[in-house]
Amino acid sequence: MRRLMLVVFGLTMGVTVSQGDRNEYWEMRVHEGGSIQAFVVTEIDSISFHSIELPGACCIEGTCSMATETGCIQAGGEFYPDSDCSPNPCPPFEAVCCGNDGYCVIMIEEYCELVEGIWHPEWDSCDPNPCVITGDVWVQIPAGTFIMGSPLSEPDRGDDEVLHTVTLTSPFEMFATEITNQQFADLAQWAFDLGYCTATSSRVNDALDGSTQDLLDMSDYNDCEISFSNGTFAVNTGKEDHPVLEVTWYGAVAYCDWLSLQAGLTRAYDHSTWECNGHDPYNAVGYRLPTEAEWEYACRAGTQTPFNTGDCLDAGTDANYNGNYPYSDCPSGPDVGWAVPVGSYPPNSFDIYDMHGNLREWCNDFYGAYSGDETNPVGPGTGDQRLVRGGSWEEPAEGCRSARRYYTYPQFRFNYGFRPVKSIN
Repeated sequence: MRRLMLVVFGLTMGVTVSQGDRNEYWEMRVHEGGSIQAFVVTEIDSISFHSIELPGACCIEGTCSMATETGCIQAGGEFYPDSDCSPNPCPPFEAVCCGNDGYCVIMIEEYCELVEGIWHPEWDSCDPNPCVITGDVWVQIPAGTFIMGSPLSEPDRGDDEVLHTVTLTSPFEMFATEITNQQFADLAQWAFDLGYCTATSSRVNDALDGSTQDLLDMSDYNDCEISFSNGTFAVNTGKEDHPVLEVTWYGAVAYCDWLSLQAGLTRAYDHSTWECNGHDPYNAVGYRLPTEAEWEYACRAGTQTPFNTGDCLDAGTDANYNGNYPYSDCPSGPDVGWAVPVGSYPPNSFDIYDMHGNLREWCNDFYGAYSGDETNPVGPGTGDQRLVRGGSWEEPAEGCRSARRYYTYPQFRFNYGFRPVKSIN
């Protein structure tokens, strides 16, 4: 797997240089089209503006320099007024993507540099955005033991987050990102053509094992970003790499079973009972949804803090959630207000993306109280509501915690997405 690293630094770079008995403070802001504006602020508050080209940038050990007309600006805090960057030590950009508000991302070789610290979702000058992960990327998660739930000292914890030790005895593969609109539409087309589902302009319905459950609601064009007409699925322009939403739990399960059928594997789910491998998901041969324990284990990736990023979750650089409502004693941040392309924020140490925010994610299990220390827990055998994890773009930070448990009826949808897993037996 080729890994795209998201190396984050602030675009509004402040650097100070002494000139005689006064200091100049330079700030730089990248604008659409690849130019930057340099603000020169002196001690006597005189300000001048320069619109200059941005020919290249280079990063060494986390420090980034940019060539300008008057010298090299280095994000590490140094300004070189006597250098014209000739020859330019910085490799040229492969691509520059800028949003309407000036936030930009640059791609150097296979690395993405995010400027301003905010990944803006609506790019208007790069199509496709070279710094968005595309394609099917599976990550192997090792077997292991971890502490599930949250301590009593964790702010805003729920009473159902009782700490307990969980052991997962087998490794498993997990999709690195939430399933995108394009991925869902492509596989739904394959399933429709083979008679595994039916579709109208307003919804997709199941057609396996006699089931007719709703899988995807396309009736609200402003919410669902997939459409169906004359036997063909299509994705709204510019939304191909956004996570699929308006998908029910049944739709997430159906997608997993379509993957299995396409790969020639035994389906994990019986669509008449909706049991996963006879209530033994860990030994299922085909693709399936993660158990709640697998989801939290993959989310934490060895951490025991409220988030896999630590005690705080930055709405600008860590995850897509409502930054107006930060976690306890943490700074506020932006509120994008909708789902962003998958893989828009750095992965955790398991190389899994977007486990906090963007869309809530369906899990395999029925909701129920924890049963103490367990090995390969599967949740209750029956129930009315399925577990959903991770929070979404509209949640406060508290709702995106690693231990936070949501649950709802399986026919519900809107800001729910999913990612499949497969046991490695």
